[in-house]
Amino acid sequence: MKHSDPTPPIREMQILDAAIAAFASYGYRRTSMEDIANGAGMSRSALYLHYKNKEAIFQAIVSGYLSSAAEGIKAAMTGSGSVHGQLHAAFVAKDGPVMAQLFDSPHGAELMDAGFAIGTELFEQFSDRMTQVIAGWISAGVEDQRMRCDGCPPDVMAHTILAALVGQKKEATCYEDYVQRRDCLARMFAAALTQ
Repeated sequence: MKHSDPTPPIREMQILDAAIAAFASYGYRRTSMEDIANGAGMSRSALYLHYKNKEAIFQAIVSGYLSSAAEGIKAAMTGSGSVHGQLHAAFVAKDGPVMAQLFDSPHGAELMDAGFAIGTELFEQFSDRMTQVIAGWISAGVEDQRMRCDGCPPDVMAHTILAALVGQKKEATCYEDYVQRRDCLARMFAAALTQ
């Protein structure tokens, strides 16, 4: 599958869905191509026609997650609403439906580590793009006097916001704890930007 494809074909979506379920059940290391093939209702040899190994499948999952998150964040930042509402919507979009699944899996920490290891370049590109999006949102907010930066460059503030959000994933003990931390973070940054 090419990374530039906006939506993978249905069969590949079935494979990725089966892979997500297998990774959540068994962890990254213990999941085999056989597990993924069985979940997708196909033979292992047929699976190899789509992906060369489970790392390629995992990278496709990470790529799809980041593309969806990027679209959601952009939509939240360009939509209407309060500073807090926009920031909260961006945080929720960044997590997508995968975050609850990761926290609910006994292998969540392993999967997050694997995602960062396998998708390092993808995460770096995503972080750079989202830093620009958030910095642009802050700059526009300062320009129309909805926000203030108090001498902090918008790109530094945007990078700090993203880093703080990523840090909450590592500190949270469960999904509910993470959601509470994420929502608190959105309130804190919104207050800092508007008061």
